[in-house]
Amino acid sequence: MDSGAGLDKVCLLGCGISTGYGAALNTAKVEPGSNCAVFGLGAVGLAAIMGCKKAGAACIIGVDINPVKFETGCVKILVSFLALHLFWLQIKLVTN
Repeated sequence: MDSGAGLDKVCLLGCGISTGYGAALNTAKVEPGSNCAVFGLGAVGLAAIMGCKKAGAACIIGVDINPVKFETGCVKILVSFLALHLFWLQIKLVTN
């Protein structure tokens, strides 16, 4: 790893990405043709989406309550990169 890489950025590789990716492949054991939903589109959620894609998921639904998550460059790049049926669902909290 480049010694100039900032630890505040590199730490995502050792934690968020391996957690999300591993959750899809090792815990959920996503199979080819599966339909998946990923709740939360932060580092872990985006990595889980990558893991679902690697496992051959046919449809991945990304769910988050934060509308900003759907507008970030990372999500747009990921959608373009995956080139599959990927849907975004924004959940709005309803309170009385």
